[in-house]
Amino acid sequence: MTNGKHEFTFDKLQKVVEKFTDRIRHAGRGNSQDFMPITVGTLMLKRIIDERTHYKRFLIQQLSKEGVTLDAFVEKNNTGKFKVDETALWSFRLDWSDVAQFPGNVEHASEGITYTDMDCIRKHGVGVDNHAYVPVDENGALITMKTGLVKFLANSFRNELFRQLFDVFNFTSLVGQRVSDTDRIVMDDACFDGILSELDPFDFSVHQEDRDIFADVYMELIGNYTGGGGKQSGEFFTPPSIVQNAVRFIRFDRELDNVKIGDPTAGVCTFAIEGVNAFSGGNQSLKDKVEVVVGEKSIRSGVLGATNIYLNGIEKSHVYIGDSITEYPEKLGQFSGKLDYIFANPPYGLKDYGIDHINKKDAVWKYGVPKKGDCEYAFLQVVMDLMNDRGQAVLVMPMNTLFKSSTKAIRKAILETGCVAGIVSLPPKLFQNTDIPVCLWILDKDRPDMSVDGGTPSVMMIDSSRDFKRDGKRNIWTPGSSMNVDAFQIYHEQKNINGYSCMVSYEQIKQSGYRLDTGAYIFNEEEELIDIKKVRNNMRQLTKALFADLYGNKALFNL
Repeated sequence: MTNGKHEFTFDKLQKVVEKFTDRIRHAGRGNSQDFMPITVGTLMLKRIIDERTHYKRFLIQQLSKEGVTLDAFVEKNNTGKFKVDETALWSFRLDWSDVAQFPGNVEHASEGITYTDMDCIRKHGVGVDNHAYVPVDENGALITMKTGLVKFLANSFRNELFRQLFDVFNFTSLVGQRVSDTDRIVMDDACFDGILSELDPFDFSVHQEDRDIFADVYMELIGNYTGGGGKQSGEFFTPPSIVQNAVRFIRFDRELDNVKIGDPTAGVCTFAIEGVNAFSGGNQSLKDKVEVVVGEKSIRSGVLGATNIYLNGIEKSHVYIGDSITEYPEKLGQFSGKLDYIFANPPYGLKDYGIDHINKKDAVWKYGVPKKGDCEYAFLQVVMDLMNDRGQAVLVMPMNTLFKSSTKAIRKAILETGCVAGIVSLPPKLFQNTDIPVCLWILDKDRPDMSVDGGTPSVMMIDSSRDFKRDGKRNIWTPGSSMNVDAFQIYHEQKNINGYSCMVSYEQIKQSGYRLDTGAYIFNEEEELIDIKKVRNNMRQLTKALFADLYGNKALFNL
């Protein structure tokens, strides 16, 4: 089954994606719009089948104690996540190795093809009713080509989410045997077969990942092969170093009975899934308490994100596909005031977030209606409206949201609530497809210091702009590395570190015109102050000395 599979890394998956795109180009029939559905559709089918293989391995271990044959159990319990059509029960036992090793043209398929899982089954002493399978479609016709088998498998699932995924990407319509020059076949059997075989050595299941590698690859596909896709929509997918570290600024209360974690601009749901994992800490009973609520404008990203949530073992979720601002009341707005934790990386720099299509009297805009070009503050207020009275949130925002004059009034109103708990400036060049400098806004509606003196509490600021390591042309955020400190401990304990962090009072922020950029408040007090007059005097003396030999002591210049 998947024993002996190679280590699965982003670099290796990236090379597979490059082979996909190279072969599409080489075939001479595809264009950049075809790269996405073929690549993502095939990889997700592989991922689902690898997940099913892990589930089958678990079944085999259980059945070895019960004396029930695997085939009989599958036929009787064809339910749940991996349910297939009744006519496709023979395919349930197929691993990706069966796909990769499927003959190019099955002349004797009616006699049966041996399942590749037989060694594993024998090892555990589990009985089977069938050692081999006959590949037939829903009409009983023999499947003779590998691409035909892939199409059958993609259409065999009864899980509505999987069906929607393959309907949206519809990659099976682009691969197979060409009938005429006018059909839409981009990759023929021979070309596609090679890719399927090259995928076999890797285990694509979520069990093999230390991060959501598929989201990273999807991000790259969006950036490179959709005509500017992400950039044109202000959509910049969150780098792993931000996702994995940002969630650590949250104070999780694991005693809560029902927990709602959300993201109104979810993409493929990497941030929300990381939030769930940070909350649960590997404890399945804690994960079972979580309900995920996300919104995403792109149907492709939304469906892929919903599948990611499902494959990561998160059973309760609500995925709203639509505009999280203009369609807020009828979609995400149903959870107004109900979310405990929110993680978001909203789109940047939209020319118009839909100001003409919102009800400006809605409670979501109680801090003020942003101008049509200030989309970040529209998303910020959506996040605040979704938070409950104990809610916390982390948003990745452009640096200019900390000081833009056009948003000063709204920033002032939000600061006066006291829920802006922290600001963290991040290093440059973290994103794959933009150099826009960013920061973290950390919000907390139930701060321990909220009512210490009855006034507006201070804001914890951290200058983490130098905390990074180089990775090619990009940077990876490494919080605290520049000062050899624990940035998260500093934040939670509100420590002042010279030149790195400090608590800034509301009065200081007010006097600075409600600016929140860390550079306005954090500096190294031990650095020697420059005496401008002294510097100028020294420059005069040096200049006189330099020209003395040429001009003697004559005052030729007003030095």
